[in-house]
Amino acid sequence: RLEGKSAVLFTGGVKTWSMVNSLTELGVEVLAAGTQNSTLEDFYRMKGLMHKDAQIIEDTSTAGLLAVMREKMPDLIVAGGKTKFLALKTKTPFLDINHGRSHPYAGYEGMV
Repeated sequence: RLEGKSAVLFTGGVKTWSMVNSLTELGVEVLAAGTQNSTLEDFYRMKGLMHKDAQIIEDTSTAGLLAVMREKMPDLIVAGGKTKFLALKTKTPFLDINHGRSHPYAGYEGMV
């Protein structure tokens, strides 16, 4: 169901690269990704896992993220809760990847 879909990812910390890896394994193309509160190691690891044509989100303001969403038109936005309003504005499905969750996303304990 996910293979062939696309996503824009905006997270922090270890999620920056682990979500790129997980989404790619599921057949989801990461069109763009950005990060806050990550180490340079996390950033470069994320960049190394992404397709060479994928965009690194540099302008992480609301306007900057909205511009990326409108340009890329992803099937899914994967980000923290603060980004859900951009998903609503662009009418894009949203996965809240907040670290405070205590339940699996689907099927079993772990990623989808």
